[in-house]
Amino acid sequence: MSENMEAIIKQAADSAVEKASEQFEKTVDERLGGYGMVKDKKESIAKFFAKPKPTEAEMKTGHLKDDGLAKGHAFARFAKMKLQHKLSGSTQPLDVFMAETAEKHYGQDKNFVKMVKSGFTKSMVSGKVKTFEEYKKSLFNNSSIPEDGGYLVPEMYGEIIELLREKVFLFQAGARVVPMSRGNINLPIHNSGALSFFRGEGKRKKGKKQGLKNLKMTSKNQVSMVIMTNELIMRNDYNADQAFLDDVLKEMAITMNETALTGAGTEFTPRGIDNTTGVNTLSSLGAKVDGDTAATMIGEIMKTNIPMEKMGFVMNGVMWAQYYNATDGNGAYIFRDEMNKGTLSSIPFFLFNKIAVGTTGNKETKMYLADWNEFLVGEEMMFDVATSTEATVYDEDENAIDLFAQNMMAIRVESFYDFGIAHPEGFVILPGIHTI
Repeated sequence: MSENMEAIIKQAADSAVEKASEQFEKTVDERLGGYGMVKDKKESIAKFFAKPKPTEAEMKTGHLKDDGLAKGHAFARFAKMKLQHKLSGSTQPLDVFMAETAEKHYGQDKNFVKMVKSGFTKSMVSGKVKTFEEYKKSLFNNSSIPEDGGYLVPEMYGEIIELLREKVFLFQAGARVVPMSRGNINLPIHNSGALSFFRGEGKRKKGKKQGLKNLKMTSKNQVSMVIMTNELIMRNDYNADQAFLDDVLKEMAITMNETALTGAGTEFTPRGIDNTTGVNTLSSLGAKVDGDTAATMIGEIMKTNIPMEKMGFVMNGVMWAQYYNATDGNGAYIFRDEMNKGTLSSIPFFLFNKIAVGTTGNKETKMYLADWNEFLVGEEMMFDVATSTEATVYDEDENAIDLFAQNMMAIRVESFYDFGIAHPEGFVILPGIHTI
């Protein structure tokens, strides 16, 4: 290639890079708003990609500059204002009280205030919606009406669901969500009889009978009780919103996680892995974990026709320590480096500390392995909030708590869902592991 030609190509390349850089910087400036006036483009771009931390002033209001309202805080504010109306003894209609409170405390968040003042909000909180079915219909149907604030409904509801799923190992591991708008669903599950063959001229092949089973899920009602001080509920700052969210979501997540493993499968309780027929229980292993234990569990699923698309272990912290400290004959740690990256035998693991540990003998515990793509969550509704200052609530020692005397409120969050396992052969339980 001639030097002249190389020079032409280089000039064209430099020009293209310069134009692309200018366009990128222009785009960044347009999206940066206040940052767009920064002369140093590198600083401007860094600020564009950085997620700002709340300032002290923002912590008091809950409003995050340039980042919108913190995730889930619209739901927390909405619920807390309903509680504040009750605690304050206000004689105003609930929708009027909430609109004024939103304007006073959260006025800088225009979209949030608009949602609170919307016709959708009024219909939900003023008593016009009486039944649970009407509530659901209002929630989802009005979400398509922008002038009623409906464009914010999916965002508020979606954010709180997203936050809950971040705390539930089922969803982290890959369980599938199946909508149940009517509270129940029947799913045909293929389990045998597929036929595939090569056909020769003049030859006939007798077909097999297709094996199908029916998986039926019907909504069960989970009730999560959270106790909060009235002082916290009456506060309208960022930390109070976050504390409200954390307490509500934590209680819901613990119950969902525990039920997924041990649910009895009654008329009122979803069926968990422990009580599902066909799940493989390796009761013969026993003893402490070693370099072969995890591989043995994996091999049990490999023997089946499960596609192993979303594999994951679930264990408690005690079992985690058994693997983390396991050594070979030379004293070298077997799994430690890998577990620091979140996997065990190349498979992700999830921690749940409600898996029981025995109190006598070798203090035995257990762990689970599954293709979580085979675990189905039939979801009707995840949030229906009610409150009381007179409800009977008990502490861990089963002593009654006098909410009124202690200036507290009980918050009841109801969820409606069910669990189902499509192919039990994709699940393995390893019980009886010695921890000492």
